[in-house]
Amino acid sequence: MARLTIHYNGMTRVIEFEGQKRLDDILISNGMRSPHPCGGMGRCGKCRVELKGAVSQPDKVEARFGARLSCRAIILGDVEVTVLTDGAPKIETATSNAVLKSPMAGNYGAAVDIGTTTIAAKVFDLAKGECIATGAVLNPQISVAADVIGRMDAAQNGRADELKDMVRQAVEDLLAGLTDKIIESAVVTDNYS
Repeated sequence: MARLTIHYNGMTRVIEFEGQKRLDDILISNGMRSPHPCGGMGRCGKCRVELKGAVSQPDKVEARFGARLSCRAIILGDVEVTVLTDGAPKIETATSNAVLKSPMAGNYGAAVDIGTTTIAAKVFDLAKGECIATGAVLNPQISVAADVIGRMDAAQNGRADELKDMVRQAVEDLLAGLTDKIIESAVVTDNYS
């Protein structure tokens, strides 16, 4: 059993695995996603990592970027990896204090916008018609492809359920982080329809 020690967003985690695996496959299966605007094809270089230990030699693609890429590196045994990030994303979540004129039924509701890059949500006190919380997260589907066309291609090639699950979990986590109230009504918009 090999050990992969991962330094990711200020945390350290150790994962045991068997066999030789692509680093991305290990990271993704353990809930750690690095950006892949090119869909993990080794074209963008956004999934740079620092590696120490039993790992494959850099290939021609990695040599072109002058860095190890999680979508290309094969883990052969015990390895230490630092997932490089450019810091926390800056996502605009400002909202007006306008009161809703015709609130939905129930006590609390949410408005969710599923965008290509971000998922934004607002939680409303429906009795008062006021926004009580707002927040946003990066759309985790960006780890599969940066654009809608790339995601459609991934969906057509057997990854549709994975893509749906990513968004569903992100929305659930976002709303749970915004309020402990029970959301009884919701409006969801997207740019995929």
